[in-house]
Amino acid sequence: MTLPHTIPSNVEASFIETLLQPLIRLNTENPPGNEQPAAALVTAYLDRAGFNVEEIVAAPGRSNVIGVAQGSRAGKTIVLNGHLDTQPLGRDTGWTRDPCSGDISGGRIHGRGTGDMKSGVAAMIAGAEAFLKGGDDFAGRVVLLASADETSGGYLGVGAVLDKLAALKPDMAVICEPTLGDVGIGHRGAGWIEITVTGKAGQAGKVHTGINAILVAADMIAILERDLPATFPVGRSRWLPEPSLNIGSINGGIKPNIIPQVCRFVLDRRVTLGETVEDIVAPVHQIASAVAERWAAQVTAEVIMFVPASEVSEDEPIIAACARAFAEVTGKSGKLRGIGGFTDAHFFIDKLHVPAINFGPWYITPNPRGSYSDIPDEYGLIDEIVTGARVYEHLLNLILRGD
Repeated sequence: MTLPHTIPSNVEASFIETLLQPLIRLNTENPPGNEQPAAALVTAYLDRAGFNVEEIVAAPGRSNVIGVAQGSRAGKTIVLNGHLDTQPLGRDTGWTRDPCSGDISGGRIHGRGTGDMKSGVAAMIAGAEAFLKGGDDFAGRVVLLASADETSGGYLGVGAVLDKLAALKPDMAVICEPTLGDVGIGHRGAGWIEITVTGKAGQAGKVHTGINAILVAADMIAILERDLPATFPVGRSRWLPEPSLNIGSINGGIKPNIIPQVCRFVLDRRVTLGETVEDIVAPVHQIASAVAERWAAQVTAEVIMFVPASEVSEDEPIIAACARAFAEVTGKSGKLRGIGGFTDAHFFIDKLHVPAINFGPWYITPNPRGSYSDIPDEYGLIDEIVTGARVYEHLLNLILRGD
């Protein structure tokens, strides 16, 4: 094994200011997404770097970018993928600076998306750009995909460009999500189940004349939290966390002095291997219906978004290549693990039958608050983001140049 820090690199840290900072300054919170300005920025950058670039619009304002660089000889095709959208900015959750500032200070770059995952997008692009500086004497093809919509399921992102990807015949894919340098062998899926409770409207001064849908929903949520976990399958994966649930949003009522007739809430149900839409909605509907019946109310349960869990074999060569690239550049050892959140890897695994792993060596130091994203004052460590670009560059050299 090559000693760490002796790996030659063409990565230039200027991409932090020329690519990452401008990306952070673009608001791509999802909903609504509006990734098109970020896609235009990436398109221009990749074009200057020598990639054959195509921007694909999945819906108004929802753009994906595919950049392709072909070697002089036949070989493997590897896809590096990262998403351009972020979770909502959350300006009222305790930020001490503008979430879209992109401020650089104290070795950090600040803003929504630095952790999830514009830093990863910038690192994969900078790593591939540095790889191309070594010339076209390599065997195969590198494909960069900057995609939309991942935080809401990815169906306007990777899911919308599957035909384009299939035509490129990829052999492997790396999803550049933050993993602290570990290799994510699989990820849990998720189903968003919208539950609508219908009661009976009436005047607040005569509460006995109505059926309060908010109170029914509150009772329903408590029972679901108590009883639904007993229906979860366990032990299906050595790597993935077990299923879980979260009540993510609720709304109901039109005025304080009117008994609310309708209340809706959305349950996020994290799923494990093999679970289907039918598997997750049936027990929710059964439990919710029993509660509604006690209140003489009505209830429906509908899955409005579903991402399956996915996993690849431990023997896939891309896993060993990622582990080697990380070790040789950083001198550190990552581990195999499952990812608790959903990512775009399932599109490659289930739809294209391509081994895909999550690998984010650009975020190495755990955040002291226990999360690297979706928090106030989200930030990335600049040195680690640059290191991640060097790891991706070395990974491409290992696979396409046989270094």
